[in-house]
Formats: sequence, C-alpha cells, structure tokens
Amino acid sequence: ESAATEISLYFTNAEILDYATPESGWVAKSDEG
Repeated sequence: ESAATEISLYFTNAEILDYATPESGWVAKSDEG
C-alpha cells in the first residue's frame, strides 16, 4: 500500500507539473503564432 500510495502521489504530481507547464507553453506559442 505504501508503494502504491507513493507511486500514486508521484504520478499525480508529475501529471500536474507536466500538464500545467507544457499546456501554458503550448497556449503561449499558439497565441504567438
């Protein structure tokens, strides 16, 4: 359970960071053209 929890939290944080940053970059680049 501990390992699963750690993995879950790790993936959750990774997804948030990977989705939040790249999305912002994509939007900015898309807006800039």
